[in-house]
Amino acid sequence: MTDTPNTDDALLPAIDRDRLSSPRILRRLGAEVRFLNPSGLPLVDDSVNATHPRLRELRDLVAWCEGMVWSSPERVNLSAAT
Repeated sequence: MTDTPNTDDALLPAIDRDRLSSPRILRRLGAEVRFLNPSGLPLVDDSVNATHPRLRELRDLVAWCEGMVWSSPERVNLSAAT
């Protein structure tokens, strides 16, 4: 049993990960696209100093851009869930 019994999973196309990560639409609209992989970015509560290299990289990109599109998985604290 699924939580969406009114849909037929067989009719849904498989996820094409290459198309999802492609900046084609933004480029067609005239945007210059740059990506930042957030791996290694300190979290807000890590009390890291502002000279951290990953923070500097993020700040440089923010200063360069005129707009941003963010996508992120949900962050779950498993220790708090118990």
